[in-house]
Amino acid sequence: MSSVNKKYLFWIHVVLLVIPACIHAQDFSYMTSLGESLLVVASTLVPILLGIALIVFVWGLLVFIAKADNEQERDAGKQKMFWGIIGLFVLVSVWGIILLMQDIVGVEGTPNGLGPPGIPF
Repeated sequence: MSSVNKKYLFWIHVVLLVIPACIHAQDFSYMTSLGESLLVVASTLVPILLGIALIVFVWGLLVFIAKADNEQERDAGKQKMFWGIIGLFVLVSVWGIILLMQDIVGVEGTPNGLGPPGIPF
C-alpha cells in the first residue's frame, strides 16, 4: 500500500469515528469502552515500568558507589541514576494523566484494583 493510500485510509477512519459523535447521532458509550480499555492497559503497564525504572536507578546507584575510583564507571552510574529518575517522574505523571482520563471519561475506580498510591490523611 502506498503512503498516499495509507493517509486516505487514516482519514477515513478518523471521519468515521468523529462524525457520529459530532452530530450526536450516536451516544458516547463506544468512547467509554475505549477509555476503559486504555485504562486497563495503562494501569497494568505503569506499575511494571515503574519497577523497571526503580531497578535502573538502584543499579546506577550501586555502580556509582561500587566503582567510585573509576571515573568512567562512575559517570555510567550517574547516567543510569539520571534516566531512572526521569523514568520515575514520567511514570508518576502518567498516573496523574490516568486519573484525569478517568474523570473525563467517567470511569469509576481502577481496573484490577491498581492505581496510584493514595495519600493517607
